[in-house]
Amino acid sequence: MATDPAAAQACLEGYLGVSGVTPLAIDIGVWQGEPAAVIVLPAPEPQQAEVWVIDPECEEPMMAMRLQVAR
Repeated sequence: MATDPAAAQACLEGYLGVSGVTPLAIDIGVWQGEPAAVIVLPAPEPQQAEVWVIDPECEEPMMAMRLQVAR
């Protein structure tokens, strides 16, 4: 997903229900001992960003964590 824009867009639409948004950043790593994808999206406020931590394959049920942070 981190290197495939089509896969990233499909994940955003299918897993998060987000369409028409270009991610600011995507990284694959580990969250609480489990594989995870970190997706950074623009927020409605220009000074903020939405950070999602989700299943990196966009397949397994995993609690999606959403944070809003200053950028």
